[in-house]
Amino acid sequence: SYLDPLKNMMNESSYHVDSKLELIDDKLNSFLHLQSNSSKKGDLSENICRKLLCKKYPDWEFNDVSNESYSGDCRAIKTSIGEILYEFKNYDTNVNNEQVLKFHRDLEYTGIKLGIFVSNTSGIVGKKSIEWEIIQKNKIVVYVSNIGYNGYGCIIGTELLIRSRLKQKKIV
Repeated sequence: SYLDPLKNMMNESSYHVDSKLELIDDKLNSFLHLQSNSSKKGDLSENICRKLLCKKYPDWEFNDVSNESYSGDCRAIKTSIGEILYEFKNYDTNVNNEQVLKFHRDLEYTGIKLGIFVSNTSGIVGKKSIEWEIIQKNKIVVYVSNIGYNGYGCIIGTELLIRSRLKQKKIV
């Protein structure tokens, strides 16, 4: 007689575990489907990075400019170092040089002198995992790649840019 309540408890527990596993399975399937749609995958990457930036730099203003031509994905304004243009990639393969040159063109078109190019899930052709360069004689671009889905590449790039600008001001 004491086994029946234990069996009932086991059945109820098993039912709850099964329903939780189904919920996890549904979410995982949704995520994997999202990853097969490059547009949604890009949107997810952009949203993750913008939210991280807003949290880390609450006094700055970040604008989604991904739907504007020649404007990158995000623009930071009202910063301590000047406007920053961001480009976020979430590719399965290395980002090609054409995309890098497109970002350089976006910097030229907008007149912004500071840029951060982040590839969360792949490398960038011709670039190290973390690298910076001066382009067009007066623009600084920081490249960060392969940091992962967490989006922290945009924070790393921003911190490097802040540090380089602070050092530059001390020299001048």
